[in-house]
Amino acid sequence: MRDTNVRPTTSGRPSPLVQLRVTGWTKSRLAGSSDGGVSALIKFLERRATIAQNKNAESKGTKKEGDAVIIFVPTDDVKSILSANGYEWSGVNVHIELLTPSGPRSENKFSVIFREVLTRRYIPDQKCLMLNQICADPQLQALGIGATLGRRSKLFEAMMVVVDQVWTSREEKKEKIHFLSLQSNDLEDLAGVTSVAQAFPDLLNLDLSANKLSTLRSISRWQNKFRHLEQIVLTGNPMEQNEPELLQELLKWYPKLYQYNLQPVPAPLLEAARAKKTPPKVQAGKFEDAAGIAEKFLLNFYKGYDSDRNALAEYYYDSTSQFSMDVNTHALRDSSQKRDPCEWEAYIRHSRNLNKITNITARMRRNHKGTAAITEMWNQLPATRHPDFATEPQKWLLECRTQPMVPDPSGANPGGVNGLIITVHGEFQEVATNKLRSFDRTFILGPGATPSGIRVVNDMITIRAYGGTKAFEVEPAAAIDSEAAEKQQLIFQLMQATGMNSEYALLCLTQSNFDLQQAMVAFEGAKANLPAEAFVQ
Repeated sequence: MRDTNVRPTTSGRPSPLVQLRVTGWTKSRLAGSSDGGVSALIKFLERRATIAQNKNAESKGTKKEGDAVIIFVPTDDVKSILSANGYEWSGVNVHIELLTPSGPRSENKFSVIFREVLTRRYIPDQKCLMLNQICADPQLQALGIGATLGRRSKLFEAMMVVVDQVWTSREEKKEKIHFLSLQSNDLEDLAGVTSVAQAFPDLLNLDLSANKLSTLRSISRWQNKFRHLEQIVLTGNPMEQNEPELLQELLKWYPKLYQYNLQPVPAPLLEAARAKKTPPKVQAGKFEDAAGIAEKFLLNFYKGYDSDRNALAEYYYDSTSQFSMDVNTHALRDSSQKRDPCEWEAYIRHSRNLNKITNITARMRRNHKGTAAITEMWNQLPATRHPDFATEPQKWLLECRTQPMVPDPSGANPGGVNGLIITVHGEFQEVATNKLRSFDRTFILGPGATPSGIRVVNDMITIRAYGGTKAFEVEPAAAIDSEAAEKQQLIFQLMQATGMNSEYALLCLTQSNFDLQQAMVAFEGAKANLPAEAFVQ
């Protein structure tokens, strides 16, 4: 656990520190650890803040006060750490509030009111939370809370914070709240209530009736939410008339839906929606490399990347080559791999994940151009060991095709020349930790004045948790049914010998137990009585 004293900043001039109060963490999955999970919680908040503001964030001290942790942070980091308020961490939702000399900031005086409203509107025996006509609630109107907090979205956002204080974990909300009503809230879309989906991801029943929802687009924000939803009510919304295929679309969004507008979903629609769709079979990667350029490049590249990155960069990269790396922390991982709280520490500060990094300057800083910059970047990443192409080919998926309009460094072809685009899916092991990682890497190759004569125009890699190789294992071709093939051959032989069409040949063989000689005898005995349509015209 962190020390309970405030640490001064290392600069000569101390930065003003602000106190933040963190609650809701005591029932986390790390509650049994030596410090109750406090140190892991602080690291989590620091990582979130670092990502949010594109610069390092670090608390300067902590202290425990009952079920709360007070953290001391520089003023510049306050906004970024507060942005993690309500986030799920280790199975619970953590809550962060700014402390002033007189206590929590003034908006929190409404927390008591929200708690009373939620308690009054919760029906325990039905596991139901009634948030219908919430803006017209007399208790809220009397206090002018709607006006104080601004738009409806602010009202719901603030209320969901209190929801997480009343029901402190996802498991508790899943157990105690099955049904949620948002009836008669004048909703034209879900922009003002998006926080509801974050608060109740395991909801079973949802009532959105008597609002102003006009199209599917108006509720599309929740298309991938509520994966366990079983019942939905949308009566009294214009979308019922505007969207003739409304129910069919909802069945695609919510795979467990069985009741719509208080009526069972018609069986034919359910069967059609839940019919098992056979996914396309995994096929081997297409590798179009007649000249062997890509094959030679890959053999040299991964051998060099594991042994001498400086020499590799000089051999294939030039002053215009570009490299970027990003980390996908949410990718599926192999069940054999344990999650390490600090597993991305060596990578995350270099990541150019455009979903996370929105600042233009930060994006440009993480795009490395030129041999020197690329070499410097590579040398900051952990040393690696990749599988051998010859002895472990099953651990690679390689694809290569022609890439037109690749820049011609000689200038002879202003419209560019044909190059190659290579996509690699594979894995590597970190030498220092023996930890396995999966990766996806794309190279664009073209001609160049490098020692190899080949120039890497662009090199992009995504690093993710180890996910195994099953995703690109080629499925074996379906075994041919030898008995069916033999019967088909007998049908063909009988057709050739008798002139019958396939239908009558099959009928004749079936009656003869698929004995060709018996079928010929039966044909000769019945030939005079066979209709004209029995024969190939």
